[in-house]
Amino acid sequence: MQIKKSSKVFDVIIVGSGAGGGMATKILSEAGLNIAVLEAGPHFDPADPKQKNQLKWPYESPRRGAGTTRTFGEFDAAYGGWEIEGEPYTRKNGTKFEWFRSRMLGGRTNHWGRISLRFGPLDFKRRSHDGLGDDWPISYEDVRPYYDKVDKLIGVFGSKEGIANEPDGFFLPAPKPRLHEMYYKKGAEKMGIPVIPSRLSILTKKINEDRGVCFYCNQCSRSCSVYADFSSGSCLIFPAQKLAEKSTGQITLFTDAMVREVLTDDRGKATGVVYINKEDLAFSFIKTAEDLNEYILAHRAKSRKTYVFIDEIQDIENFGDALRSLLLQDDLDLYCTGSNANLLSGDIAGHLSGRYIALEVFSLAYPEFITFHGLTENDESLNKYLKYGGLPYLIHLELKDEVVFEYLKNIYQSIVYRDIINRYAIRNVNFLEQLVLFLAAHTGSIFSAKKISDFLKSQRVKMAPNQVQNYIQHLVNAFLVHKVGRYDLIGKRMFEIGEKYYFENLGIRNGLWGYRLEDRGKIMENVVYNHLVFKGYKVQVGMLGNKEVDFIAEKKGEKLYVQVALSINDPATLEREFGNLKQIKDNYPKKVVTMESFSGNTVAGIETQNLRSFLLK
Repeated sequence: MQIKKSSKVFDVIIVGSGAGGGMATKILSEAGLNIAVLEAGPHFDPADPKQKNQLKWPYESPRRGAGTTRTFGEFDAAYGGWEIEGEPYTRKNGTKFEWFRSRMLGGRTNHWGRISLRFGPLDFKRRSHDGLGDDWPISYEDVRPYYDKVDKLIGVFGSKEGIANEPDGFFLPAPKPRLHEMYYKKGAEKMGIPVIPSRLSILTKKINEDRGVCFYCNQCSRSCSVYADFSSGSCLIFPAQKLAEKSTGQITLFTDAMVREVLTDDRGKATGVVYINKEDLAFSFIKTAEDLNEYILAHRAKSRKTYVFIDEIQDIENFGDALRSLLLQDDLDLYCTGSNANLLSGDIAGHLSGRYIALEVFSLAYPEFITFHGLTENDESLNKYLKYGGLPYLIHLELKDEVVFEYLKNIYQSIVYRDIINRYAIRNVNFLEQLVLFLAAHTGSIFSAKKISDFLKSQRVKMAPNQVQNYIQHLVNAFLVHKVGRYDLIGKRMFEIGEKYYFENLGIRNGLWGYRLEDRGKIMENVVYNHLVFKGYKVQVGMLGNKEVDFIAEKKGEKLYVQVALSINDPATLEREFGNLKQIKDNYPKKVVTMESFSGNTVAGIETQNLRSFLLK
C-alpha cells in the first residue's frame, strides 16, 4: 500500500457526512474553522440531473425500477446495503443483527422516513418511572433548547396537541388529511384513540432560499430534488459550503474516501486520519508531481523518443514540478492539455519560460467547419455553422436540431459539473444555470456584475455582486464564455467595470437559449468575436464617449477596428456604424461586417465586408 501524506493541515477532520457529520460541518464551519469532511461513498446531490430519480417512470428502468445492485430498488436513493463487500462487521454469537449502511454523501438521511419525534420527559427518566433501564444524567428540559433549534433549522411539520410525554415543538403546518384519513380519525376518536398528523421533517412552507416546498409526490425515499425533505447533504453540508464561500470557515469535501485508521500522538490524542481513495480509475494513483515523474520515467521507450500526452494535467498536485523535471530528459516530448484557464499560473509559466509553447484550442472556425463536414460554402452552410457551432464531434452526428442540441446540452452539463461545480465546490447550482441563461439571452450586451445581480434579483434569483463576479470568472476559466473589457479610445485606458460576454461555442449557447430570429445580431457579433480570437487577435470593446466600436483587434502591434451590423440599408444605421469608425483618428484598417451580400467597397476608406467573406479570411 502506498501512503501519501497531505501537506494541508485542517482544524477539524469529520469522518462521515450523515446527520452527525453534517451538523458538525455546519456548526464548526460557521465558527470559522478549516474543516475536512471524509465520506466513504460518492458525492450525491438529488438535484443533479445525473443522479436524480424523483418522478422517474418505471419504463425508464430496464427492470421497471427493480434493483440488481440497490437493496430497495433502482430508484431508491440508498447507495449501500446490509452487506458491503470489503466492509464486514461482527455480530455477537447467536444474534442476527443487521446493520444497513449507506455509502454516499449524506448517508442514510437521503432515504429515511423523515419521522422527527422528540424524546419526552419520561424517556430520560425511565428507571425512576417504571424501574427498568437507567435514568439519563440529563433531562428533557436540558435538551429542549436544542430540539427547538433543530426544528427551526430543518423544518418539521406537525400539530400542537399537548399529549403527555409527546412534547410539542416548532411546527410547520401539517398537510390536510385525505378522505380516508378523515374516516380513520373519526372512527378512532369514537374509541377514545387520538389521531394526529405525523411529525415529519418535510417543508410544507418555505423557510429559506436554499430549499423548496414539498409538492406531495410521495417519493421521499428517492431524495427530494427541491430539498424539501431533510437530508444532511442538501440541508446541512450544501448550505455550509455556500456560506463558507462568502465569509466563514473553509470546507474541503473528500468523497470515496474510506477512513481506515485514526492517527494519534503519544498522549493518545487524534492528530489525523489515514483514508483509502476508492475511485478505481486508470492512472488514478497519479496524484502528485512525484507520481507523474516516476511513472513516465519508468515507462518511456528505451532507445527512441517517447511522446507523452497528459490530459487534465491541472488535476495533478504541483504538476509544474514534474514538467520541469521531465523537460530535462532529451528523449521525451511532452504534450499537456487542460480544461481550465488556470492551467499555467504565472508562477509555473515563469519556471517554464522559454521551454514550452502554449496553444489555446478553439472550436472549429468556419472554413474548418466546411472542410470537416464536406459542405459547399454557401449561405446554408453558414447558417448551420451559426446554429450548431464548431465542436469537431458533430461530424459523427446528423445535423438536425433534436440530435445536435441534445448532444451540446450534455457537453454543457459536463463542463458545468466537472469544471465548475465540482472544481469550485459550487452549491448554488440554480443561480449558476440562471446566470448562464442570462448571458446567453444578453450576448454582446455591456453589463457589470452589479447590473446582472440587480436583474436576476428582479427575477427572484438573489446573489451579491461579488459572488456574481466569482461565478462569471468560473465560467470564463472553464472556457464556456469569454469576458471582453472596454477600452476608452479617448482617455487611452481600460474601464474598470462593464464588460461584454461571448460564448466560446455558439452551438452550446443556442442549445440553451434557442436559435431565435431576434437574436441574429447577437449571434453575428459573437461569431465575429470568435473569429478574431481564432486569428490570434487580442480583442477589446472600444468606447468613444457614449459611442461604441464593437471590436478593437490588436496583433503584433497592429490594430483592426470592426463594427458588426445585420444590415446597413437604413441611413441611421449606416451613419452610426461608419460614423463611429470615422471618429478614430489613426490609419489602422477599419471594417463594417454585415450579413448583406454587397462587399468590398469603402466609405471614407472604411471597408464593407460580408460575414461569409470575413469568416473565410
